Amino acid sequence: MTTHALQGSQTGKRWFYIGVIGAVAGIVGLIVDPERTWASWLHGALLPLTIAAGAAAFVAINHVSNAGWATTLRRIPEAMMNWIPIGGLILLIGAIGGVHLFGGGHATHGEDHGIRTAWLDPTFLIARLGVIIALWTWLGWRIRNASYAQDGDGDTRWTRILRNRSALFLVVFAITFTAASFDWI
Repeated sequence: MTTHALQGSQTGKRWFYIGVIGAVAGIVGLIVDPERTWASWLHGALLPLTIAAGAAAFVAINHVSNAGWATTLRRIPEAMMNWIPIGGLILLIGAIGGVHLFGGGHATHGEDHGIRTAWLDPTFLIARLGVIIALWTWLGWRIRNASYAQDGDGDTRWTRILRNRSALFLVVFAITFTAASFDWI
């Protein structure tokens, strides 16, 4: 066995042990203080998701504005966009586990029971989260795939396609990120 193979297996074991320690800490946290644990999970899940979504917005803005300077570094934020579904899944797990943190849709005395109750309904909240993540993922993949196709054949029609897909992403992102900010934060 080579030295490189041994180092790889040691690194894998190290990450496995770190994962086990994290899982045990999470279980202990759920037992000791579930509300704080779920709130921490939700806030922690927002970090990779918003970085990935910001990378997608960066790529889309560059395509819409026809910014040639970003072509050389575009692959980095395009790779970061791959974290949207992963971050979304982590956030979805936290939202399902900590759905009680969102208020549960119960209006307090003197409030309108209709809109607030409907908006904060746990099922509707989880469904909105899923739809938003699915939209960001789908549009991000469409942009990235068109970018790779442009590199493959060099056809200039991809520039127009990328601009259109990016413009659509930015409109959807502006609306959904605003709504998601109220929901998730």
